[in-house]
Amino acid sequence: MGAGMLVDRTGASEIAATAKGFDWTWTRANVERFVADVGWGGLEDSAEAAVWLESVTGVLVNRPRARVFGADGRVNAVVVTVADAADEVDELGPMVAAAFHDVLMGVWTHGEWPTERKVLGEFGASWVFPNIVVGVAMGDCSVELWLIAPAERQRVLALEQRAISDFTSSPEWLVGSAAISVLAQANPGDWSRSAMDRIVDTIGWKVNTDTETEDGALRSESGAWSLYAGRSDSDDHRYGFGEYDGAELSLRIPEGTARIAYLTVLDLCVRELGAPSLVGGPHAFATWRRGPNTLTLSRSESWMGSGTIELALRPTEAVENKDYVYANWDELWEPSYFWRVRPDRDADRSDLVGMYTPGVPPMRDWESFDAQLDRVFGSLGADLPYIFRFATTVVWVITTDTRPGFVAQGWFSGDECRVEVHEGEEIVFRDFPPGRRGAKQVAAIVKAATRAEVDSPERLRYQAFTPHSSQQLWDFRLGLARDTREDN
Repeated sequence: MGAGMLVDRTGASEIAATAKGFDWTWTRANVERFVADVGWGGLEDSAEAAVWLESVTGVLVNRPRARVFGADGRVNAVVVTVADAADEVDELGPMVAAAFHDVLMGVWTHGEWPTERKVLGEFGASWVFPNIVVGVAMGDCSVELWLIAPAERQRVLALEQRAISDFTSSPEWLVGSAAISVLAQANPGDWSRSAMDRIVDTIGWKVNTDTETEDGALRSESGAWSLYAGRSDSDDHRYGFGEYDGAELSLRIPEGTARIAYLTVLDLCVRELGAPSLVGGPHAFATWRRGPNTLTLSRSESWMGSGTIELALRPTEAVENKDYVYANWDELWEPSYFWRVRPDRDADRSDLVGMYTPGVPPMRDWESFDAQLDRVFGSLGADLPYIFRFATTVVWVITTDTRPGFVAQGWFSGDECRVEVHEGEEIVFRDFPPGRRGAKQVAAIVKAATRAEVDSPERLRYQAFTPHSSQQLWDFRLGLARDTREDN
């Protein structure tokens, strides 16, 4: 498992089995009886501000302890360290991820598939029983077994639902939802000033005339919402743009509400327009290609945790004409996407007739491969938690041009990242939380594995697909040749 990393898979499994059969009442006296039954040290007050009580366990790890969370005589959870590192390791490092998978498999032997891929709203896996919720979660340098009161799980779920309800009932959302419906159904025709005025007038926000004289763009705002219509320039007219090149409705979102806000906007767009033509990344975009016009929902994030949601309406033919010219004449040009998924592979494809799809330049050196791998995997990790409804999971396999079998393989989904590599005669599994941090760790493992196997990325091949039967992976711009050996 690595120097300094101790994992007690058997201990975790035994504790989980004992906890499942224990008569829980979730009081201090009840936990004291459980501690005595499993042979731990007596409960003592904790020096940690957020922890109520502590016990020294018999688990074979560097710091064998159980922490009790709760207050006023009621216990919310008992958290037991079942794997940890004696020395400091990289945040969510490969050793911790491998330990998480090892513990998870040990606990799994006592039951069915995990009920949830979260532990109180955070990354992990949980089994929900009438008397207890058993979870396995990954920390920065440890793996924890969670024994959770069902009432605490319900409280956390209620908080999540309340946050959604608060957002969808807010006056700001009512203003924005009306504007979204207008833009989703708009057809600007020739994209003239009169066409833009009709959209602005229907939305009903006042135009900012002070900024209009600067560049001819139309701008209006309502609270955290803003509407922008940019003027085309002489170069744009060559591709078929009208007087305006698009209309964008955007929402500034504070930290903590990004996912709720995005999913709410996505749901409204689906009610207005049906399933998207394509979804993908970066920026968790969902695109409705509707004849003369294309509507795209996307998101951006800042390092502070806040961000922006944007709904952009653009002329289909003009945008794709411009992409075609740049793809063929500008060597540095790249499309706006790294990967795309068709949500319904069997749906009528009239919405995609005539769509331009540029090729993917091959990765010929490690620096280029590393950069592209970071971009593609980073997007999959960050964006799938937002568009999981239409792109549930993306499976990838990296092979070579000669040797059978995989060099590295895994998947990204809305609630986890998985990577599998060979270590000696064994296949080692590592699971990471969704998001860019987990994807970065996956990419680092893949880089090491591929370099150990071949001397150039030109010798690498790939396969990728969506296992959900109704979905189809449309693009996967990794810059490797596709491995067709299993197609025959």
